[in-house]
Amino acid sequence: MLERLFSWLGNTAGDDGSSSPLKKLFSSKRPHPGMPLARQGDLPAGLRLHGENGRDGKNGSIVLDGSPVAWREFIWGEFTSGSRQWHSVRWRFFENGHVCFDALMSNSSEGIHLGHLQGHRIELREKGGLLLGVWAAGFFVPRGQAKLGFQADTIDDHPTLKMHFADLADEQAGFWVW
Repeated sequence: MLERLFSWLGNTAGDDGSSSPLKKLFSSKRPHPGMPLARQGDLPAGLRLHGENGRDGKNGSIVLDGSPVAWREFIWGEFTSGSRQWHSVRWRFFENGHVCFDALMSNSSEGIHLGHLQGHRIELREKGGLLLGVWAAGFFVPRGQAKLGFQADTIDDHPTLKMHFADLADEQAGFWVW
C-alpha cells in the first residue's frame, strides 16, 4: 500500500492528467493570507490595536470618464511593536466610493514564527465627529524581508461616505493592527 502511495505522490502526472500532488505543493505559490480591505461591522476577537491620528492629509482630484472625482488621503508614519514594523500607511478615499490602502511593512521575528498578520484600521469621521465608517486591511508579512509593499482597494457603495465626503475631518483616527 505504501508503495502505491509513494508512486502516486511521485508521478509527474496523475491518472486524470493533473500534476503530482508533491510537485503542486512545492512549486505553487503560497496563498497570500490576509484580511481583505473592507468596511468593518464588528471588530474581530483577539485583535490588538494601537491608535494615532493620521498626519499630512492631502486631497486632489482625478478625471474619470470625463468627470472630476475628488479624493482625500491620510498618512501615518513609522510604528514598531515587537518584531513588527510599519514604515508608512496610506489610505485614500474617493468621492465615488473607491477606497485604496497602501503600506510598507516588515517583520524581524525569529524562531518558529514565519511572520505575522499586520495591518491598519481607520475610523473615518466628518468634521463634526460623526463616524462615517471603519475600514481595515491586513496582510501576512513574512519575517526577514525589508520593507515590503502591500496594496489593496475596493469599491464601497457606502451612502454615508458619499453624502459627507466634502466634510471629512483633516485628521483621522488610525490603528496599527496585529
